Amino acid sequence: GLDPNHRFFVLVDDGTVGKFGSEIDARGRLEHVLRDPVVFEDFVKMWELSVKIKDVETSKIEDLIDCHNMPCGKLIIFRDYLNRFHSNNLNTVCAIHAVEKQLLSRLDKMTTSLFDREMIDRAIKV
Repeated sequence: GLDPNHRFFVLVDDGTVGKFGSEIDARGRLEHVLRDPVVFEDFVKMWELSVKIKDVETSKIEDLIDCHNMPCGKLIIFRDYLNRFHSNNLNTVCAIHAVEKQLLSRLDKMTTSLFDREMIDRAIKV
């Protein structure tokens, strides 16, 4: 049963039935997010943005995301987050496309570092 001495409970459901241990990975990721203030702040921003994306007109998604000011690594993480947790929404699919479009456009720029180019290439598999 649930311990009445606790104030919050996190329920994890990955859809598997009769399989023990599937929550271990989720618990580790949650502990990582909660332990590191920078990672936690980034997660909260991604979550807030994903909520806003669902309610905005499709034509305004690129402006909302503000891809141009986000570093490549954060764009890739955001794209993966949307793809993994919110891809059942048309606006989110449009947002994923906008992020990938921005990443691909950076491959053409001479100012993009070799590290970022390799990271984009691996993420999108051009």
